[in-house]
Amino acid sequence: MPQDARQQERPLWFCLYLPRLGLELFTRSLTDEAAAKPAALIAQHRLCQLNSAAQAQGLHPGQSLATAQSICPGLAVAWREVDREAAALAHLADWAWRFTPRVSLAPPDALLLEISGSLRLFRGLDRLQQQILTGIRELGYSGLPGMAPTPLAAVALARAGLCPDLEVLAAELDFDPLGCEPLGNGSLRQAWTEAVAKAVRPLLAHLPLDQLDLPAAEQQRLMAMGLRTVADLLRLPRKALGRRFGRQLLDHLDRLTGRRPDPREPVLPAPAFNAELHFLEDVSHKSALAFPMRRLIGELANWLRVRQLASNHLRWTLSHPRHGEGHIEVRCAEPQRDPVRFLELSRLHLERSAGLPEVAALALRVEALEQYGGRADTLFPLPGEEDRDPTALIDLISARLGREACFGILPANDHLPEQAWRTLMPGRVSKGDRKDLRAISETLSGPESGLERGPRPLWLLDPPQPLTSRDGRPYWHGALTLQRGPERLDVMPWSPARLPEPCLGPRDYWVAQHRQGGHCWIFQNRRNQRWFLHGLFA
Repeated sequence: MPQDARQQERPLWFCLYLPRLGLELFTRSLTDEAAAKPAALIAQHRLCQLNSAAQAQGLHPGQSLATAQSICPGLAVAWREVDREAAALAHLADWAWRFTPRVSLAPPDALLLEISGSLRLFRGLDRLQQQILTGIRELGYSGLPGMAPTPLAAVALARAGLCPDLEVLAAELDFDPLGCEPLGNGSLRQAWTEAVAKAVRPLLAHLPLDQLDLPAAEQQRLMAMGLRTVADLLRLPRKALGRRFGRQLLDHLDRLTGRRPDPREPVLPAPAFNAELHFLEDVSHKSALAFPMRRLIGELANWLRVRQLASNHLRWTLSHPRHGEGHIEVRCAEPQRDPVRFLELSRLHLERSAGLPEVAALALRVEALEQYGGRADTLFPLPGEEDRDPTALIDLISARLGREACFGILPANDHLPEQAWRTLMPGRVSKGDRKDLRAISETLSGPESGLERGPRPLWLLDPPQPLTSRDGRPYWHGALTLQRGPERLDVMPWSPARLPEPCLGPRDYWVAQHRQGGHCWIFQNRRNQRWFLHGLFA
């Protein structure tokens, strides 16, 4: 393979280090004002992670909880849970898929992204880094970048807080006016990978040995020999170093410097959206859940947008160690991904729900996913255009009054009026339903059918109401005038509809008009000659 091709395929690893992952699992559920108060994460009754406000009070990792609370009485604390941190890191790896398909975990607090193939898409490493750091801040986390030709070096540099100045590198590179391609020979990928490899060499050489992922006993032996940096270690004879410390140290150095491959297992995209927020203090008012809901829905909307998906079913879970769990189901008339509507519907459902006396965690899970087929976003929407979607009104009615208060009506292939329709969730017409509709339409309107179907009212009475009659003429608010009919329908005793005995038998249907001018749908039972009111026309 030519030398240029090998250089062009050189990988570039970006490490996103999350130094406060455990603490920010709790603080990201707070507003900016509440998150500015001192907070700390506790492990074994000692401080392990602190926010900036706590550090400003003179607190530092390793202090006992009692000492910290005596210095800062208003300190908010949360207890560390490693399993939750691992789940959050996996969720963030799924989020990072928008930047590259090659995402790996670097437990317990870092992500690795192989970004060489994404440099052209994002128009350079500096712009890509800016989008990654901006995105992680919007999720409520603080991240530190690190980059190198090898994943192990990227992780070590990120945890040490060492990163090349990309603005300086971008200024040194000779790009076209749009910043998409270098003006000289070579590609954008090759230019950035070579520039980063050159910039990280001195950083890696001066990297302290305690930043390497080596056993503590081995690090102490190296320090006792007077070795402080990676450069000190690399200057030693390789064979002598291997005899004294074993093959494991040499393998680590080879993967760090790129002499040996260091393949990383990629993270596959999650088949469903599942995110959770934990609170520093128990929440007892529903209004306090508005901001956490907005944050999770924002994450969901981005997750759906990146994958070109939509959903019509959101499942909220409110949990507390003492009070158990409560669930809120939010359903929409059609799949969508609008965060404003999701939030409005979720808040309405929350207000109607019984809820829990206290909430310690809030989770959102979305499994019902479909390809997004909505209309394209408009740069300048016309007046009233955003109000043309009838499903928005359906969703609001269902959220305020309950799902049973709003439903759709679908014709059924049955001659009996009581059985000629059925209900369904608004907007949810399946392929089978469409097939039935075509069959009904062909049966009623086909030229070979010879059928002439009479009008049907929108409002049917259940069951039909008996009418009085005089000299065989029906009365309802006065004498009724028969205008159209009769249409003969026969109701057999074995009909599945549960009808009173007087309603069974052949029926002659008429469209009649009462004194006020309105029209109604009545029938006469041919078996007993009785009249019944069955429906009203609009």
